[in-house]
Amino acid sequence: MGLETSHQQILILREHVFQKQEELMGGRVLPQVFSMGGVRRDLAMGDVQKVRQFVQGWKFGWEKWRELSVDDPILESRLDGLLKISAKEIKRRAFWGIVGKASGVIYDARIHQPHGAYSNVTCDVKFDFPLNGDALTRFKVAVGEISLCLFLMEQFLQNISSEDNKVKKQFTLKEGLYTGVSESAKGPVTAVLEIDKAERVRSIKLFTTAQRVWPSIEEYFPGIKGEDFDLAWASLGISGEDAEI
Repeated sequence: MGLETSHQQILILREHVFQKQEELMGGRVLPQVFSMGGVRRDLAMGDVQKVRQFVQGWKFGWEKWRELSVDDPILESRLDGLLKISAKEIKRRAFWGIVGKASGVIYDARIHQPHGAYSNVTCDVKFDFPLNGDALTRFKVAVGEISLCLFLMEQFLQNISSEDNKVKKQFTLKEGLYTGVSESAKGPVTAVLEIDKAERVRSIKLFTTAQRVWPSIEEYFPGIKGEDFDLAWASLGISGEDAEI
């Protein structure tokens, strides 16, 4: 990545997202607007317009970063063929998310099990490059995920005004277990909500396959020679700052 100019630029873009998220929702990493059964509070007057302006400005910076970084011949030569994982191995270990898509196992909870507002938008996952299962492919898939998020945001912003005046359905959860699935950058996350006899929340549990990558990835390293192992690890979502981009 040369003098890490591209790295610094993408961290700046990430910081802008965290700042806007904290302004709107009260939390940088975990949005504090969310609560079980809905949202804790409505957006203030003018917030939707602020988000529209933010998305347009951020999108401009993102496209400039893509022009500098994606298809860079030095980056491609370093990541091409590195840490390759087959589709068979993906299924055996239940790796999903970016890692799975890069190996040709296209599962996305936003499409296959649409939850929340995802049923109201178009969420197509398409790739114009071979899904080779290596670090370079995972990098390209991750870049595509960010562009997809921008596309989804624009759809949400178009639809949000028409949804404001709808009456929200009120309901009570009875005793039992309730499950739901959402999509994260590292794969699907399953939530299990337990309701007791008094119709109160007894426990909330989250399950994800992402951490299964950690203890087993070492076997992909023997015999591999490469300079950018930080980027290779980041393509699997398991290395410090780079993994959070």
